[in-house]
Amino acid sequence: MADGGRGFTRRQAIGVAIAGTIGAFAIPTVLASCSTAPRAALASGLELANPPVRRAANGRLTGPLTATVADVDVGIGAMVRTYTYDGALPGATWEVLPGETIAFELQNRLPPQSHASHPTPTPGTETDAAGQAFPTDMTRPHAWTTTNLHTHGLHVSPSDTADGSGDNVFLVLEPGANQRYDIRVPDDHTGGLFWYHPHNHGGVKQQVRGGMAGAIVIRGAIDEVPEIAAAAEKILVLQDIELTAEYALADPTPDDPNGNYWPDAQEFWIINGQYRPVITMRPGEVQRWRIVNAAASWSAQLTVAGHPVHHLAYDGYTLAAPVEEQQTMVVPGGRVELLVKAGAIGSYDIELQPTSQVPAVAPTPDKDGYVPASELARVVATVRVEGDPVEMGLPSRLPAYDPPVLPIARRRTLTYESLYDKGGDFIALGVDGVPFDPAAAPYRMKLGTAEEWDVEDMDDGFDHIFHIHINPFLVTQVNGVPLSTPQWRDTYPLGPNAFTMQMNLVDFTGKYVDHCHYVDHEDMGMMEAVEVVP
Repeated sequence: MADGGRGFTRRQAIGVAIAGTIGAFAIPTVLASCSTAPRAALASGLELANPPVRRAANGRLTGPLTATVADVDVGIGAMVRTYTYDGALPGATWEVLPGETIAFELQNRLPPQSHASHPTPTPGTETDAAGQAFPTDMTRPHAWTTTNLHTHGLHVSPSDTADGSGDNVFLVLEPGANQRYDIRVPDDHTGGLFWYHPHNHGGVKQQVRGGMAGAIVIRGAIDEVPEIAAAAEKILVLQDIELTAEYALADPTPDDPNGNYWPDAQEFWIINGQYRPVITMRPGEVQRWRIVNAAASWSAQLTVAGHPVHHLAYDGYTLAAPVEEQQTMVVPGGRVELLVKAGAIGSYDIELQPTSQVPAVAPTPDKDGYVPASELARVVATVRVEGDPVEMGLPSRLPAYDPPVLPIARRRTLTYESLYDKGGDFIALGVDGVPFDPAAAPYRMKLGTAEEWDVEDMDDGFDHIFHIHINPFLVTQVNGVPLSTPQWRDTYPLGPNAFTMQMNLVDFTGKYVDHCHYVDHEDMGMMEAVEVVP
């Protein structure tokens, strides 16, 4: 859990997991002389490097994508032993044009059945306060070396073809198995920033917290704006790697009586696999930063000392004009694209701020002197401005993503909530009062229509992150108040806010999911299946 393994009842544990998710800024532990982890060569504070890029040839992005355990050097003084794609943190960036196809073969080389020592949580079923019984094998970590692939944010088919799987998160790929994917990006797909990660229910938190993630860039109209085309492009994949004292990813403990299902002793925020990298700019230079929050359970609120930033897009959906902000909140699974214009020569910290406090306030220790990680700001990178000045401009208008919403065919209220037994102990998380059941019938929607959903957080004071696959949604109201400018998103914070969204159901039939993108919440049951039918 977020506090690094302090004991909690299961109700306390889930409270920390939810309430702490607006910012986890664990203090890094200096490599101790007693650590058994091998020492590493790379230092922190190196120049930020974009992840390697893989591009399509003849319209197809092909090759193997291997899920494997590897020793990775991220600049913290010790080699990190964790789950990876292709032995790297993060995985390569996929750069794709509309009309091209993602056609990788996913190879699962994670350890076979490492979870065999925890076959079934104890007890096997639990009963909520209303007397409804739930099997706990679907609401605790399980099958965490089984995997699959999700192209987060892409408007693509969830259905399989003769050539391979679509964006099918119900596919189960056991250790040692291979699976072809055949995901065609539509000819009219918007240009923007997306990402890929595993999505096998029960193992998502474990694999994402280990580092299995990578960016997807779809090129489009936003790349042709002159001021944006002139700016150096930086891909920033933020990851919060959760490790033992020996700098390794620990197995989950689904039968832990205190609810510490994902134990860790220390956490490190890294960007593109680097600890506290440096971004060098010239005075007056404009750079384009494309940020993915690939952390499993933590929102990232970023500030650049002395520099406002200019937001261009959220979740890959371009705004009508840049919006100047003093901070940038990126929820788990979310993306924010921005321009930053360098100021005077000097060194400027990029900080992760706790909660909503900008500027941060001094934390208050508890009676034991303990300060929760969620109350601490920390430096995750540095902007170094040096060299000869250059004058670069900012755009005033952008090619907005703003398709018309179809007539609303149906309205729905959807709730995300925690479930407790009669004694007040946590059992599971659920959608509309029910934890995820793969055998349950999906909520069905009709192709060629639109729906309006009121999405509500029933956990008083707790936060969740709503995400739905395949089709983006237009946020029109927050807490019943209409937005002056509705926003297209695919991932949106929920709680204490409720929000109203509208969603076009176009182009693709098939079965997919909505869920909380604090992915430990998803693994504990906060997910439902939906299906678009002809």
